[in-house]
Amino acid sequence: CYDCGGQKQYTLGQTAFLTSSALYLLCVNAEEPDMHKFLRFLFILQARAPGAVVQVVLTKIDRVDDPEEKKAEVKKEIETFVEDCRVHNRRRDYGKKCQLLDIREEIIMTSLIKTDELDKTRKLIIKKISDLTRASPLLFPTVGQKIPKSWL
Repeated sequence: CYDCGGQKQYTLGQTAFLTSSALYLLCVNAEEPDMHKFLRFLFILQARAPGAVVQVVLTKIDRVDDPEEKKAEVKKEIETFVEDCRVHNRRRDYGKKCQLLDIREEIIMTSLIKTDELDKTRKLIIKKISDLTRASPLLFPTVGQKIPKSWL
């Protein structure tokens, strides 16, 4: 587990830890007026961990007037990002095509104020992770893999 935190000054150090065989929880602040900001991390992931699984979590929904509108805005930004990646992939006239990120369709929403929902959200995220690790075909082939004792 690695918290990238989203600060630009840590971007260079973050890239060393990115791998295609990981699940990334991309937390998007619903209060953020510029919804393009979270795309920076998707661009980094696409470049450094193509094919990685991304679950978007929209946070602080209790602090915006219309959470569903924010969710739709985030979804639209993601759809545009994915389509741009597909277009770029089609234009590549050399070598192998780049594997696109596996961005999960459902966006999980969380609230700061409704602490009773925090446990519900935590359980939902854990269930999502559990479901993804058991998906067929395997999304995370290294999960559950036995490692040699000499590595310990």
